[in-house]
Amino acid sequence: KASLVVQPSEKEHQHSATIKAGGTSRQKLYELDDEIQLLRKRMTDSKAEHDAKIKILKDDVEGCRGKLKNATERCNKVTETLADQTTVISAEKRELREKISKEKARQTSCRGEIQRYKENRKVADASAMIDGLES
Repeated sequence: KASLVVQPSEKEHQHSATIKAGGTSRQKLYELDDEIQLLRKRMTDSKAEHDAKIKILKDDVEGCRGKLKNATERCNKVTETLADQTTVISAEKRELREKISKEKARQTSCRGEIQRYKENRKVADASAMIDGLES
């Protein structure tokens, strides 16, 4: 018994190779599509993380703005208080200068009176001595 082995023709051989290559190409396309899907998911996840970080930073900035506003308000109040106190102190200094000036004038006046009293006393004493000698 002889068996007959039929060799495929050249066209059949090319067709078979094309089908195999097509299968490989299709598989490659599926793999690339899977990679694309994976990259899209990673991009979406990355964007979500990025957005979350941005929100945290924005919240931090808002918190800092609030603190800065409060600190500025406190600083302005302190500045107003200092200005008011400076005005009061200036008025008190003026009053004290006036009192000192009046006191100096009074002391000068008193010295003059004391000096006149001493002179009058000397004159009176001398007058009394003269009167005592004349008698």
